[in-house]
Amino acid sequence: MKALRLRAQVITWFVLLTTTLLIAGSTVMYWNTRDNLLMDVDARLRAHATGLIALCDWDEHAEAVEFELDEELANRISESRAGSSEDIFVWPEARLVHQSGQPITAELPDASWNAHLDLTQGEAMEFTDGSDASGDFRRCQVLAYTPPDPEELDSHAFTLLIRVQENLAPVHAELARLLGFMVLFTLAAGLLALLLGYMLARRVGGPLQELGAAASQIRAGRPVHLPHRGVDDEVDRLSEHLHDAFLRLDEALQRQTRFTSDAAHELRNPIAVIQNAAEIALRRERSSEEYQHFFADVLATSSRMGRVVDALLLLARLDAGKASSGFQQVDLAEVARDSASAQAQGSA
Repeated sequence: MKALRLRAQVITWFVLLTTTLLIAGSTVMYWNTRDNLLMDVDARLRAHATGLIALCDWDEHAEAVEFELDEELANRISESRAGSSEDIFVWPEARLVHQSGQPITAELPDASWNAHLDLTQGEAMEFTDGSDASGDFRRCQVLAYTPPDPEELDSHAFTLLIRVQENLAPVHAELARLLGFMVLFTLAAGLLALLLGYMLARRVGGPLQELGAAASQIRAGRPVHLPHRGVDDEVDRLSEHLHDAFLRLDEALQRQTRFTSDAAHELRNPIAVIQNAAEIALRRERSSEEYQHFFADVLATSSRMGRVVDALLLLARLDAGKASSGFQQVDLAEVARDSASAQAQGSA
């Protein structure tokens, strides 16, 4: 798989990071909003159920529990709360005292239902979720114990089962609107992140591209010119490092050129001496003493060539940093005499 260019990598990682943060934040916001909406529903159901308990009292003439709010008014109140239903039963006889709104289709609990509920505080409450033909709902079921009124002689204690139910369609609609908004916001933020990522990639990759273009134009023997913005960031430091590296390479190339020139110059004269001696020796027949003289000159000249080659190799190693430099005394007079002798032999 072909690797992405630096700009593409910057854009990709920036967009992925931004999108991930947006999705994570939107998810947390969605579930937090959902929990808050359900808590509001529970609070309304609890308040509604508590209010219904207060509207129930013992009727001493009918010797039964009665609902003190007018049924017509109760129905109007229920209609104003769309999707809500309520009913009240005397417990455990399960005698209906009041019912408003759409009938609650759930079956009444059995007589042992209140065995696990704590009535020491006067009432026990639980919340359940469900669904029916009208949709999902949330139900609050309260078992409330009312002690006898000490100011009334014929007052009796009674226990009520209050069920209050609310349709969750408004909650689902609110969550759907929130989800749609978050999707649109995430898409818009993703496009904005793509644009910002492109601008960031140009900001980061532009100087590097200019630096690479300038480096590709550098040739041997030419001055080194690399862009330097003067902000002392990573790109400027990279430019400085490359500038120093190119200067060192140029100096090494110049040393190599000088070494080649010096080697050619130092070896030219000895080669000319050997070639001249050989040509003179071959011009005519000579005695063995004369050949020995010529061979002695050739041997001396070749020895001097060997010393020159050794010296040039030492210089090459010193330039490359592979040998330690050392100094020793040299008899310049002897060097001068050897050079004069070689010149005289070359001109003979």
